[in-house]
Amino acid sequence: MSNGKPQIGFDRHLELAWLDAVASWAAAGVSEPELTDRFADLLATIDQGTEANRKNRTVLAAVWLRVPDELREFHQVSLELLATSSPSERIVIHFGRCMAAYPFFAYVTSQAGRLLGLQGSVASTDIYRRVAERYGDRSRARRSAQHVLSTLTSWELLSSIGTGLYTASPPLPINDADLAAWVLEAYLRSGDLPRGPLSALTVHPVFFPFAFGSLSMGTVLRANPRLDSIQQGLDEALLTLAV
Repeated sequence: MSNGKPQIGFDRHLELAWLDAVASWAAAGVSEPELTDRFADLLATIDQGTEANRKNRTVLAAVWLRVPDELREFHQVSLELLATSSPSERIVIHFGRCMAAYPFFAYVTSQAGRLLGLQGSVASTDIYRRVAERYGDRSRARRSAQHVLSTLTSWELLSSIGTGLYTASPPLPINDADLAAWVLEAYLRSGDLPRGPLSALTVHPVFFPFAFGSLSMGTVLRANPRLDSIQQGLDEALLTLAV
């Protein structure tokens, strides 16, 4: 029975190498029986114990392998982007996949971005407090927030400057219009914010690890047919998911 709180789901620390491996399986269309063998080999290298490895598999599969029907095109485009991506662009793509699969990941990242924007650093205790307000003051929410922070740190999007204290690493540029439009879609699909002006979305706290190049609404809509704009007032257009 639901307790009325949003779902968490993202409860593992994820290394880029693991995501790269699973994404490559998705791109290759590896069959279900072969996936079982490949996961066994990958998880043997992680070796965190049976239960931890089961959870690792669940989260990794949700990010790259379990694709709801409404995300089929989003999924296919991400594979196409991945095929020609640079190392920094791969981080953007994994980041977007995590947001789309796990809104909790987007929420924690956006809270970190807000605090970084206000004070230049973020304490994990402040993140836990904000997570508790939305997800309930429970140990699982705290542990999952720790996993998001440790994941962002291992991806070098956050820098640890002391126990439980972080600052932002230099932002990674997003200059490719197709990639920019795709990761904006990923955030909108997280449900954290259903629409917004393009100028506000590109500097939204959730995107603190990145720096978008020059973008116009027309460029974004041409690059991504799954996005649309709606008019608000006389002179403001909001980016949203296409119906």
